[in-house]
Amino acid sequence: MSEKKVHSSVAQRIIIKFLTRENVKPAELLRRLQAQFGNETLSWPRVKVWCKEFNEGRNRVENVNHPRRPRTRISPVNIARVRNRIEGDRHATVLQISVELGISYWSDDKRLIFVTA
Repeated sequence: MSEKKVHSSVAQRIIIKFLTRENVKPAELLRRLQAQFGNETLSWPRVKVWCKEFNEGRNRVENVNHPRRPRTRISPVNIARVRNRIEGDRHATVLQISVELGISYWSDDKRLIFVTA
């Protein structure tokens, strides 16, 4: 029988689910995970969250997909917009460009301006 490779975080959730159902306390569960997984062990807050989820009846060990905001607006379209803006006025500040193009000055999107400059 072939063995399927499972990501260590999923493997740990399977163990958490099993041991939680056997009423093993989260602190003991974490100690056992650390002995098995070493530096790849889930954090204490994550272990507590997963224990709580499984105690409340959750059955799935995989993360549930849900819609998220994109982490960044870096796209070919925005790169072209920034390049055109910079070529139009090479003395424009990052703040001016971000305001005009709707790119948050305080976010990672500021990278876009520096990358294209």
